[in-house]
Amino acid sequence: MATRSMIGYISKNNRVKLAYCHCDGYLEHNGIMLQNYYNSMKLVKSLLKGKGVYFLTDNLRKNEYYRDDYTVSNHMTLDNLLMNLDEYVMTVYIYLYHEKMNKWLYIDMHEPALRELKKEVSKIELKLSDNLLEKDFGLFIAQKLKSSGINAYNVGKRGIEKL
Repeated sequence: MATRSMIGYISKNNRVKLAYCHCDGYLEHNGIMLQNYYNSMKLVKSLLKGKGVYFLTDNLRKNEYYRDDYTVSNHMTLDNLLMNLDEYVMTVYIYLYHEKMNKWLYIDMHEPALRELKKEVSKIELKLSDNLLEKDFGLFIAQKLKSSGINAYNVGKRGIEKL
């Protein structure tokens, strides 16, 4: 099942262009990809290039695009978009690069409000790095125990394993 999103931009004259993105629209994927790899208007316009995105990656050449034009709107104002969010009922997130502010904003359709993407992505990346640290620390402890001649075990989905 896909987490649908819309990716677009707000131009200097307050016009919105949106394109459909079918897969991995949640903040932990598309949010991080957009914030970290599509952080200029030139990159955003290259990303959209008049087509919908099936799957977003960290590289324009590796993205999977639809063959047909899945662009929703080229001339909607930001106010029109915000007043008509119910038209995007099947969409979970809307990502908008703001040309004047040079930053990403997003709307979570469960709690509709325009928010700054960088703040949310920073929280997610911190949480992900904490999880990696816990995993690395556990492995470090297991290696120390093993080097001391003490058996260490991992309890996981495959049962109990000796490390």
